[in-house]
Amino acid sequence: MRGSKGFTIVELMVAAFIFLIVIGIFFVVYQAETTTFQESKREMEAIDKLWLSMDQIKQEVREGEEFKDPSSFPLPTIASDSNPLIISNDTAVVAFYTSGDSALYKATSTDTALTHRILASAVTISLSPSTPSPSSSCVQVELFTEWAYKGRGTGESVSSKIYLRN
Repeated sequence: MRGSKGFTIVELMVAAFIFLIVIGIFFVVYQAETTTFQESKREMEAIDKLWLSMDQIKQEVREGEEFKDPSSFPLPTIASDSNPLIISNDTAVVAFYTSGDSALYKATSTDTALTHRILASAVTISLSPSTPSPSSSCVQVELFTEWAYKGRGTGESVSSKIYLRN
């Protein structure tokens, strides 16, 4: 007579199969959550980059006395669809522009030097009006960037109406 000690091979295989299904479900959920987290992280990095750049632009415009004509400022190669934002203040003339390499630059011209530095990579600037006149007191600035993760992504933009200190 055979005793009932232990499990049969069929019972062990059924238990292993159920265990593998449960582990598979956990893995799929984990992968989905990781992808969502990474996408959200990229999106927030893009938005942070835009807002940090916008804050610097706001600070310079609010300290400015008047807008300048782009032809009056020695800019290097700029993107063909870029409208530079040029502001003069007490000590310098400051320009924000998108270059041919799709980076947002800040250029500062003082009596002694002209400096250019990257403010943010892969950010474009657009203005409304496209070229603010020296008599304007405000400008609408929009910054735009794109981001992607595993082939999925989108564009993000921030916009702000900024007034001169006058």
